[in-house]
Amino acid sequence: MPLRGASTPPCVPNHVGARRAHRVSVKEEFITEPRLSALRSEIDSLNEQILSLIQKRGEIVLDIAAAKRAQGLDGYDAKREEEMLQSLTSPARGPYAPAEIREIFKSIFRASLDLQTRERRKAMRVYQADLVPDGCIHVGDVPVGGPLPALFVGPCSVETPEQIDAIASFVATLRGPKILRAGAFKPRTNPYSFQGLREEGLRMLREAADRHGLAIVTEVLDTATLDVVASYADMLQIGARNMYNTELLKAVGRIGKPVLLKRGFMATLEELLLSAEYILAGGNDRV
Repeated sequence: MPLRGASTPPCVPNHVGARRAHRVSVKEEFITEPRLSALRSEIDSLNEQILSLIQKRGEIVLDIAAAKRAQGLDGYDAKREEEMLQSLTSPARGPYAPAEIREIFKSIFRASLDLQTRERRKAMRVYQADLVPDGCIHVGDVPVGGPLPALFVGPCSVETPEQIDAIASFVATLRGPKILRAGAFKPRTNPYSFQGLREEGLRMLREAADRHGLAIVTEVLDTATLDVVASYADMLQIGARNMYNTELLKAVGRIGKPVLLKRGFMATLEELLLSAEYILAGGNDRV
């Protein structure tokens, strides 16, 4: 039994309640639809304003990047980014929480970095469509980059005149473009391992190649031996260990001979291309 003094709602038949619910839902739909359209129009207007501001921000970012490059300060400023994030999230007003505001602006900052990278690439020689001349690059008389793949064939190192002559004889019989490859200066992890015959090995390599009509590529390890290696080789090889040797890359750029640049251990493609840019910036576009 209900407690004394308590009121109980009147019983309403199911079909009556259904009719009332229908009338309420129709009324709400009739009232909220114009309001919903107005709110969506307001969102569209805000989106356009935000887009305009983001594009304006991008223009300013590029201006800042250009000013920094002029001062030799190219690069990502993590401290500045964190200061901006702290300033934006400290007020903590509105429906977005500080963590959400941080993620929104971090996305904008990442896009700004991508924009700077894209603009920087436009000025880099390694990204130019006309980098490789029409047809190919020539190493001696051998076309590299033409319709036929060029083979770089040979032993790890030059050991004896007989060894390199026998290999050169075989390489000469191969069809298509081919270049004799062998090392006279060998970088080794173990300081007591065989590290090549040095200039004597270069002489053996050159003589064997000349006897069999071949061009040669061999590795240069440092700027101290660059001139002597370049005097024998048709093409200079920068090994994986030296991909980050910027002084050697610059010097090879000035020499002007074709360069075989090997990708370093764990190096990204971006890093490999930037290594090539060092050579290209030195005036040598045969990489």
